Amino acid sequence: MLFALGFIFMFTIGGLSGVVIANASLDIAFHDTYYVVAHFHYVLRVNVTFFPQHFLGLQGMPRRISDYPDAFAG
Repeated sequence: MLFALGFIFMFTIGGLSGVVIANASLDIAFHDTYYVVAHFHYVLRVNVTFFPQHFLGLQGMPRRISDYPDAFAG
């Protein structure tokens, strides 16, 4: 029963983050950031690993680059 409740909780949070991405202006702002990655993985996987990526994506942390800006160091 705990796994079923955990699935419902994670799927709900992932769905709510999907509603944010459904907004066209926010989708343009969050495109190619970790927010999109977190949304995808949060529906499918472990909370602790991917939940912080929502906050990184909201701060504008880019993905698919070899070196991150100094604002995200430390």
